[in-house]
Formats: sequence, structure tokens, C-alpha cells
Amino acid sequence: MNRSEPPGQLVESGTGGLMALFERVVFVCALAFVFTVPWENAVRISGFGTISRAVGIPLIGAWLLLMLSAGRIRRLHEFHIGAMLFVFWCALTLLWSANLDLTFQQAKTFVQLLASLLIIWAVVDTPDRSRGLLQAFVLGAAVTAALVIYNHSVGNVTRWTQRASIEGVDENDVALVMAIALPAAWYLATGKRSGLGRYHLGVLNLVYVPLGLIAIIMTGSRGGFASTIPFYLYVIYSTGTQRFRTKLALMLAAGVVATLVTLYAPEVPLQRITTTFDEIGSGNISGRGGIWLQGLEVWLEGGVFSIVGIGSGGYMWTIGRVAHSTPISVLVETGLIGLSILALSLLLLFRATLRSLPAERAVGVTILLIWLIGINALSWEYRKPTWIVWSMIICVSVAHRRDVHDEQVLESTAPDRA
Repeated sequence: MNRSEPPGQLVESGTGGLMALFERVVFVCALAFVFTVPWENAVRISGFGTISRAVGIPLIGAWLLLMLSAGRIRRLHEFHIGAMLFVFWCALTLLWSANLDLTFQQAKTFVQLLASLLIIWAVVDTPDRSRGLLQAFVLGAAVTAALVIYNHSVGNVTRWTQRASIEGVDENDVALVMAIALPAAWYLATGKRSGLGRYHLGVLNLVYVPLGLIAIIMTGSRGGFASTIPFYLYVIYSTGTQRFRTKLALMLAAGVVATLVTLYAPEVPLQRITTTFDEIGSGNISGRGGIWLQGLEVWLEGGVFSIVGIGSGGYMWTIGRVAHSTPISVLVETGLIGLSILALSLLLLFRATLRSLPAERAVGVTILLIWLIGINALSWEYRKPTWIVWSMIICVSVAHRRDVHDEQVLESTAPDRA
């Protein structure tokens, strides 16, 4: 590989029409994987497990065949190096972990997630493909929202609070997934898009916004509700940058969305959500405060383990409960070193977002903020949606760089997709 080449450049050796076709197959498989992640637990396939796992296995196989056949790689971004270091450190905690089985399982999960991150990066290398990646996630979130609304309508809810979800997934996890898709849907609906089905997809993306908001309320998730705040700011910002006629249309659309949410949001879960800021002010947050204090006490009294961690995946075994906070979980399990590596990786991801074009910078920052708010009450470092969020942000940011020269290099070195 030529180290002088800018990040994101494709390095090829004899890639012909057949390899370009094969690459499209891998790209379609990647989109199918991203599409299934939001609702993966709703469908299980015998012999494979969740539907995203059933799609992910052939995706990895097809990608390996593509790499071996074409001899083609894409230079990694600095963020990917940080993600690889984080996974390596999590695996290294096997050397001192008190529970080798849990740490080994967690390390194996991280390796699989890292593979999905690198595969998506390898084939999502143009602006159109990056928008396709966002669209796949929005469509998957739309399926999730439809399932949540259906379950609520048929009475498949919790007894007292009437919270709805999908099979095998906590309400808070479902709510955050749907919240992450909101700015992506708005970006796709209000931005310029070419190709077959652009009008139908635009309408679908706009329709997702009220459906997603209503479904989030149906989950009764306080964290999911709080994480949507950056989305409202993003709508205000993006509307202000449009032409006057477009601005009026978007303001009308926002008004329709607000009306639909007001009319169809269920009362009992909505009442629970209205206590969000009271819970935050009390420091309790549905009992999570005590769990966090237990974890921090273990970390403070850990001696050398405060630096290196108790072992990846060991929070549940040590404390007896899930951390319900990604920063605290990472701190306790991988120590200051692991948390520092993760923080540095996220800073590199944020820097890449800031270097993109205005529209892509705005949606990337919004998605990242929604994710950051949500993970403070959820242990999401080992969950697929986290790594899909990272993939979407880095692919969109690099494909829409402000540096025109870099964009021209990226386009000129991309394989023939005619």
C-alpha cells in the first residue's frame, strides 16, 4: 500500500468487471445486514440465531472472497485504527480477567463487530453508497417502529406502564435505535437524491419521523425521549439553511409531524416520559444511580485494576447487574486505558465529521450526539447498533469531505461500477 495516499483511497490490482459485480454483491449484503440490525431479535432462524447473524455470516464470507480474488484493499481511517486498538485491549484483558469465559465471549463479540465495521468501510466508498447505508438503517428502524406500534395496538405491553417493544429487546434499546434513525431519515428526505425510487423513498423517510416519534413514546423510554433532543435542534438548523419555498414546506411538514405525535401518542407511556427530567434531577434514573455507584466503588478500590480493568465482560459477574452505562461499563471492565482508547477513537470520529460538507456534518454530529446521550443509560459498547452508527458516520463523513481534491481522488480511484 502506498502510505502517501489519502485516507479512503482504494488500492486495486487487476479488478475487472467481474470483481466490480462481486463487490456490488458484497455491498448489497452489507445493506441487508444494516437493515436487519434494528429488528434482528424479532426474527430468529434455526441454526443461525438472529436474522442479522444469518445475513452477517455470508457477508463476511463474500468479503473475504472478494479480498482474496481482487487483491484490493481500502486504506483505513485513523478512527479504524483506534477501534482496532480498543478491540485488541479488550481481548488482552484475558490475561488478568477473573472470569475467562465471559471475557472470551466478549472478545469474540468485539472481533465480529470490528469485522462488520471494516467490511462496511471497504465497500461504502462513494456519496451514493453512504446515503444507501443510511437508508438501509432507516428502513430497518421503520420495521422496528411498525412492530412496536403493532404490539401496542394489540395490547402486548407491560402491565402497569403499558410500554411496548419488540420480541427479546428491552424498550430502552429499541427507543434509542429508532431515535438514531430520525436525523438520518430527515437528511435523506430533505436532501437532493437521484435514482430510481427517490420520490417514494423521500415520502417514506418523512413518514418515518412521526411514526418513529410515536413508537419511541410507546416504549415509555425516558432515555430514548431525552436522546431525541438533538434531532429537534437539527431540524431547526437544517430548515434554516434552505431556500424560502423549501423552508415553508419543511415547516409545514414539521407541523404535521407535531400534530400526528400529539394526536396518536398513548397517554400512559407519555406520562412516564414526562418524568424524565425529574428522574435525572433526583439522580436515581429508574434505579441506575445505585448500580453506577457500585461499579465506581469497584473501580476506585481496584488498585492496578483501576488502570487495566477487571476484564472485558466482567461487570455483570462482579457487580451482579448490567452496568446500564457504556462509559462506566468500559471504565470498570477495561480500566482507564480502555476508556482512553475508546474516547480517543470517538474524538477521531468527531474530527472526521467536522471535516465533511455542511449537510453531512450536521447529520453526522446529530447522530453522534443522540448515540452519546443514549449510551449513558445503556451498556452499548458490545451492541451491533453502536458499531453500525460508527460505520454510518465515518462513511458519510469521508465520502463528503470538504477537501475537493480528496473527493476527486476518491472518485477517480473507485472501481468501475458501470
